[in-house]
Amino acid sequence: MRLTVNAIRRTRIAKFWKPLEIIAGVGALIVWFTSMFLWMYYDHTRPTVADPSTGRIYPLNSHGSIVYLTQPEQFWLYSLIWVAGICFVIAVCIDVFKKPFRRRYE
Repeated sequence: MRLTVNAIRRTRIAKFWKPLEIIAGVGALIVWFTSMFLWMYYDHTRPTVADPSTGRIYPLNSHGSIVYLTQPEQFWLYSLIWVAGICFVIAVCIDVFKKPFRRRYE
């Protein structure tokens, strides 16, 4: 079988996009599960009463269980959630637009 220039170009493109999509997808899963672990950890270990003297004024509502976080705790929690979402969108966009896992027949 003889490879055409287009087939060689697609192979090179796939070698770049496949690992990038895998990294983005796996990264999204890892960061998402980390954020959910952190959410549950905060829900079980943080006080249920706001304390302005310590900075615990940011409510975290887990299906009616409200605990109060400090600003850095809230920042890290929501940052992890955003990073997971962005990694997921990147993986989906690579799959939809670049299609590195699709076979192309000529």
